[in-house]
Amino acid sequence: MNNEPIFPENSPEKAQAISDKIALWWRDPENSELTQEDLTQLIQQLSGPPAVWSYLPEDEPYDSMEAWCEGELDCEPDSFLDKVASLVGEEAVSPLRDRRLSAIFRPLS
Repeated sequence: MNNEPIFPENSPEKAQAISDKIALWWRDPENSELTQEDLTQLIQQLSGPPAVWSYLPEDEPYDSMEAWCEGELDCEPDSFLDKVASLVGEEAVSPLRDRRLSAIFRPLS
């Protein structure tokens, strides 16, 4: 991951690059070039702040991790979180789980 283009922090381009790397890994983990350390770093970047999904797609961003998982990975959020946790540890995915719970239990406005 060292020869990656440098994007401005908190930009749609950086968010898309993170999302694309995770999606490639998700679809074919056996052939992924991501190390466990790379995946851990991407998961940390995914949850932000700001969260990657809040930038994607640019014209109408996802409003939650659930929408991002369904739209970008074609999976249920629990499947994604469980698979990532089994590879990189629960500690790496706890920020995503926390963000998800806070979004679920956010008071309706």
